[in-house]
Amino acid sequence: MGETIPAAPAVNVDAIKALLAKDKELSDQRDQALNQINVQSDQDFDQMVTILNNYIQQGQAIPLSDCPGDLAEAYTRHMGAWTDLANTINGHPHVEGGVENFTKNFIRGMSFDLQGPERDQKEWTDYRQKVNDSMGRLTQSWTDVEALAVRYGAK
Repeated sequence: MGETIPAAPAVNVDAIKALLAKDKELSDQRDQALNQINVQSDQDFDQMVTILNNYIQQGQAIPLSDCPGDLAEAYTRHMGAWTDLANTINGHPHVEGGVENFTKNFIRGMSFDLQGPERDQKEWTDYRQKVNDSMGRLTQSWTDVEALAVRYGAK
């Protein structure tokens, strides 16, 4: 006798499309707010982190229960990648104002601290590398979400 293969569970394509549409809406709002910031100070970095955390909170509130489990997991990992990026940005080096920078460099000059500017540069270089690494994980996590959406016929 022939074996009966169980039918694959039905996939709620509309739930996946709703997830993608809501994420797109939230992403557009996030990007619009971020594009209005000209990063010049610690407060500007703080504002960026607030915007990202707001996006993350709203993204985590999108219902996933009607989505296939692997896609829900991928989207949850994607929100985790955003959290990682927000935390990385929040760990930025201090941004000095003009007077603060002048005073620090004046004191360095008076004390013959010739390595100070190099230390500052390394701190920012290391920070940029951490941000780039976080962005790479973020890009990969979204690629995973999109690939699953395609697999399920929602994109």
